[in-house]
Order: sequence, then C-alpha cells, then structure tokens
Amino acid sequence: MRKTTNTLTSQNQPSSLIRATAVDDATAISKMIIRNVDHFHCDNYTAEELEIWRRGYSIFEVEKQIQNRQSFVLEYDEHIAASIQFDAPEIKGFYVDPKYKGMGFGKTLFNFLLSNLKENGYNHVELTSNKWTVDFYEKFGFEVIGEEIVYWEKHPFTEYRMIKKNR
Repeated sequence: MRKTTNTLTSQNQPSSLIRATAVDDATAISKMIIRNVDHFHCDNYTAEELEIWRRGYSIFEVEKQIQNRQSFVLEYDEHIAASIQFDAPEIKGFYVDPKYKGMGFGKTLFNFLLSNLKENGYNHVELTSNKWTVDFYEKFGFEVIGEEIVYWEKHPFTEYRMIKKNR
C-alpha cells in the first residue's frame, strides 16, 4: 500500500495533506470521530447506542485500531479533517470532522484509498454502512448486496454490506 504523503489541491478545495496514520494521531482521531457521531447521528440512535459508539472510538480503542489496521488521515490546516481505516479490500471506518463538511475532504480521502486499492491489484472494495450513509457510498459506485446485524457490546446494529467492483 502506498504510504507517501500527497499535497492535494483543486480549484474548489483548499490545500490538504494525505498521510499514513500514526499512533500519535489517536487522540485527535478519537475526538474527531466522536464529534462526527454526535453531529451526524444524534437523531438516528438512542442515547445508549451513541454511548456504545463513543466507547468504541475511545482514545484507547483508536490506538488499537491504528496498530492493527492500515489507515490514512487527511490533514487541513494542521488538523485531522478525515480518517479512513481498512483491512484491504474492506473499508472498516471512514469519518469526516463535521466542521469540514462540504469542503470535499471526505471525497478526496475516499478516492485516494479507492485508487490505492485498485493500484495494488484489488478487484473490488467492500464496506458496511448504516442506512444514513448508503447514499454517500452509492455516489462512488458501491451497491448494496445484503443486510447484516452487527453486534457491538451485545447491542444489535443494522448494517448494509456494500461492494464496488474495480474496473
């Protein structure tokens, strides 16, 4: 997997940097993911379910994820604006800080990973999504191929298995 840093700019997007995630990033990533969950899912989940998400992305849990998975972050103005984790060819977590919503950082990081996976010979990419983000992934050519119940702290969450064929 390519782990070089890239400074990316376009006419519609400020300069950003994509790089491999370091364990030292765990605190910033944990806080960013929790802001994301609180912002985008506060109306979608119960208080108990939100607490499960928050515990699942504690600093300690994020450190373990960084150590056990490949991941990239997108930095903007020296802050982590987005993070993506994967066990190729499956994307395991993708989050954008809500304060950077609409700036194209999520799309940039997501396309970066898709390109990396394709360059490394993966003929498809998989992920699971909750019902509120299926539309986002469909914009990248993913299709729902099934529904799964994922247990997190013995609590069931409905997820949608999605796949994209690399052509």
